[in-house]
Amino acid sequence: MNLFRRSGGASLVCPKCKKAFAPPPGRTAAVKKTLSKGGAPVWLECPHCYHDFAVVQAGREEEEDAPLRCPVVGCEGWVSYVTMKGRAPFFGCGECGSFWRKEASLFRDITAVVKRFPYRRKSYEKSGESWLPGDPDKETKSYEQKIAKEPAEHGTDFDKT
Repeated sequence: MNLFRRSGGASLVCPKCKKAFAPPPGRTAAVKKTLSKGGAPVWLECPHCYHDFAVVQAGREEEEDAPLRCPVVGCEGWVSYVTMKGRAPFFGCGECGSFWRKEASLFRDITAVVKRFPYRRKSYEKSGESWLPGDPDKETKSYEQKIAKEPAEHGTDFDKT
């Protein structure tokens, strides 16, 4: 997903809090390569709100959607649609490292997590068989605190296929 905007120079704008920041030392070259030549996505964390997001080449905005909350129990991250040269696209969470090769598998896991933890339902919007991002203003205010109380089930199998 194209979750960034350039704001002059090497400055990036967080998609969540909308504050500008410079890439951290050591990541500037990778960010510039991605922005100019379409290199591999670069995952960054906003220093203001600690939101994880992927920097991808500009110009792909119109074909991509907003991120979804990660449906992995115990994870407060965001799932993005990731495309890389030479690899099949997938949905991935930059927080826990889980990924889904099929949209149906991601939707299956969202359905399961909202049944198990009803407060998570406000993070999503159901549209037919699909799940869309919910309105961030309607999300449970103590979302991160509630996630922290969930039993961590990350395990070592990050491929949710």
